[in-house]
Amino acid sequence: MRRRRLTLQGKIILLEVSLIVSITLVLGLSFARILSHTTTEQMGENALDVARTVSLIPSVRDAFYTPDPADVIWPLAERVRKATGAEFVVVGNRQGIRYSHPLPDRIGKHMVGGDNAPALEGKEYTSEAVGSLGPSLRGKVPLYGLGGEIIGIVSVGFMLQDIHAAIWQYDRWIIGVVAAAAAMGVLGAVLLARNIKREIFGLEPAEIAAVLQERTAVLQSIREGIIAINDRQEITVLNTQARRLLDLPEDALGKRVTDVIPNSRMPSVLETGEAQYDHDMILGDTVVVANRVPITIGGRVAGVVATFRDRTEIRRLGDQLSEVKRYAEALRSQTHEFANKMHAVSGLVQLGHYEQAIDYICAATSGHQNLVELLMRRVPDPTVAAIILGKYNRAAEQRVRLEVDEGSSLRSLRDEPLDSDMLVTVIGNLLDNALEAVKDLEPERRRVRLALSDEGGEVVIAVEDAGPGIPPENLRRIFEEGFSTKDSARRGIGLALVKRAVEHHGGRVTADSDPGRGARFVVRIPRERKG
Repeated sequence: MRRRRLTLQGKIILLEVSLIVSITLVLGLSFARILSHTTTEQMGENALDVARTVSLIPSVRDAFYTPDPADVIWPLAERVRKATGAEFVVVGNRQGIRYSHPLPDRIGKHMVGGDNAPALEGKEYTSEAVGSLGPSLRGKVPLYGLGGEIIGIVSVGFMLQDIHAAIWQYDRWIIGVVAAAAAMGVLGAVLLARNIKREIFGLEPAEIAAVLQERTAVLQSIREGIIAINDRQEITVLNTQARRLLDLPEDALGKRVTDVIPNSRMPSVLETGEAQYDHDMILGDTVVVANRVPITIGGRVAGVVATFRDRTEIRRLGDQLSEVKRYAEALRSQTHEFANKMHAVSGLVQLGHYEQAIDYICAATSGHQNLVELLMRRVPDPTVAAIILGKYNRAAEQRVRLEVDEGSSLRSLRDEPLDSDMLVTVIGNLLDNALEAVKDLEPERRRVRLALSDEGGEVVIAVEDAGPGIPPENLRRIFEEGFSTKDSARRGIGLALVKRAVEHHGGRVTADSDPGRGARFVVRIPRERKG
């Protein structure tokens, strides 16, 4: 049969009860021992005080010089005994002959116990001995005569069984206190164990360890970066994706978030307690979509959890979905357009205008075909070529004329490859910005021009549009994150991302504009990245 393991609650109760019972037992025994010793010592001192008092009574001393000392001493000793509660008050001479005793028939007989010798030497002391009445604690003092000589002994005693009975009364009280303290301790241990169990949601240590391992595994497997801070702004949770996405150091855990990620905006959520969802921001060289949610415990904001997702991935997925939709729409429109063109060609053939039909077919296919041939010959990287072709199709849908300079070339990428994702970011954002600038103009002004060059030691990308241009006061701010002349919270990211990506690869980007006649952006990136 499998042995049942003790639960955490049982362990806490067992430990607390053992500790409390041990402490109370040790304290109770120690207190009982001290009280027993003190009681015995006090009774001995009482016996000595009574014996000392009797020895100083003049009539007791004077009786020793009479023919029958017992006639004077015995009545006096009995009064003292009854007044003090002593078991016996015995006065004897140097030979140990009694002149007083609680039992009159024992007067004149020898004192019993054999402990008179120190008193005959002039010492005062207490002793335990077995006398004629039984075991007793006795105080003995010498009795001095008129000339200062020792003429007798005064012995005052209390029965040991009476002393033990008095001590037992105290011990019973101590036992009661110890039992009450132990019972209260056991009750406190049970309540404490239940409270601890409730605080940890009824989990056992092994279950807590398993939950922690599962939590760590889940955090590390999530593709979003996750960061959590406490109310002191210290990072308490940091998964691998967050380290990679935000390029954080290995020792970031435990540091203040403002020291590691200055623009995380998590401290503001900690102060206000208001969640922030789907905020675009640039962290390092990456544009991310951030969500920040306060952690509330007992109505108090105890921390903040933030998730970060690379906006490029989101955009890539969105672009894929959008491209599918656009391709479907384009196919439908092209089907109608192709049918119209086929009708036109059919009509020209039926009318016998064969040369006009051939020219019409060549004109209808030359623009797109020429661009494809140019990209195949001059831009060997398929990702870069694809983004240009995709923007060409998008421009055509918006009735914008996108021209790619016939002298464009990025053939050096075959031998000295740059980061194609970086080039896609730069070209895509610059063309998006240019298409946005001209899409609402009159048809003859909807023109965008792209030129690529890899001559010399750098790659040059130039994008020019015929839009309204950029006002001089905005020209120096267009690369700032969040700055936009459009009224939208989602804008102000593209050009800032271009600038960061280019500078990260050791390049630079410039912009110039002639208001009312368009704008021109030029990017220069070294073919060999330094550092």
